[in-house]
Amino acid sequence: MKRLTPIAFMLLMFLLASRTAPAAKPTPSPTPLPASPGDLITPGPTPVPVATVSPEEASSRAVPETMTLPDAGFEPESYWLAEPFGDGGQALLLMSGDGRFKCWYNYRSEYPNTGWEDIVGDSFTETEAEASIDGSTLTLVYAEIPDNPRPERFAAITRAEALRAHRDMPYNDELSLPVPVRVERSEWEATPGVTPVSYSEGGVSGAVYEYMGATVYFDAMSGAPLYFSGFTTESVAFPFKVRGVGIGISGEDVLASFPSNVLTLADAGECHTFYGGVIGFLGSWNATDKNRGGADIMVSDSRTITHFILDEDGIVYKIEFWNSVD
Repeated sequence: MKRLTPIAFMLLMFLLASRTAPAAKPTPSPTPLPASPGDLITPGPTPVPVATVSPEEASSRAVPETMTLPDAGFEPESYWLAEPFGDGGQALLLMSGDGRFKCWYNYRSEYPNTGWEDIVGDSFTETEAEASIDGSTLTLVYAEIPDNPRPERFAAITRAEALRAHRDMPYNDELSLPVPVRVERSEWEATPGVTPVSYSEGGVSGAVYEYMGATVYFDAMSGAPLYFSGFTTESVAFPFKVRGVGIGISGEDVLASFPSNVLTLADAGECHTFYGGVIGFLGSWNATDKNRGGADIMVSDSRTITHFILDEDGIVYKIEFWNSVD
């Protein structure tokens, strides 16, 4: 299981605050006086229960036309879906014509000493396992015995089936970032289009830049390279998308690009977790967080957090992204 990264710690503290707060002790209520007409208060709307659906019904949702496969670093020529493994394990493997591959996998796991169940996982390539193909079956033999559940047998599928399988798996190590994760300050500031905004070595603000319509943040430490910590953008010129969704895409299409136990955002109420647990992979909805400027669909793989923020028409108009810096 992955160690607790700074982003995972942030998620854990947030969820602990809501899950472990002690319940208030009931106190006797005084006998109310008869209300006068001026005292009557119209009750607010009753919260609508979240309309969840079965995994089978959720998987039958249409896959958005914008949906893309994860970036494998090569053009895949075959697609493979794992047989069941571990506790609820899922895995998708993309393979090139010359035998290179990349596999994304996840499974359910109980976090030690808590009883909390999370979805965890990672990705790996042919450097960690050897693949052999017999007809429509692919088998992996690992170079070292894995210390967590890993897929071993896969069945060949079509690209359309791969897109659906990817949609039904949590967001997991699948980004192609438009900025370097680690870079020397002089090199970054010499990049065409980069405009310095502020710089503070070891300070709270770190190094801040404008780049292609985004405000980009780096951690800055004296004598060390810049470490990418996140960005905010409202510009379609900034080339960032997750599974093909980004600025200008409807919130419903964002929802339909990730696993979900609700079919529409209206079904999710004001706040809802689509999938995940405490500190592992997580997808959630928050219609009440006004600090971000709109309703928010968030996905995290415990190392990165992406917020799709919607305008009043339900369209993504802003993206916030935060990266764990070790």
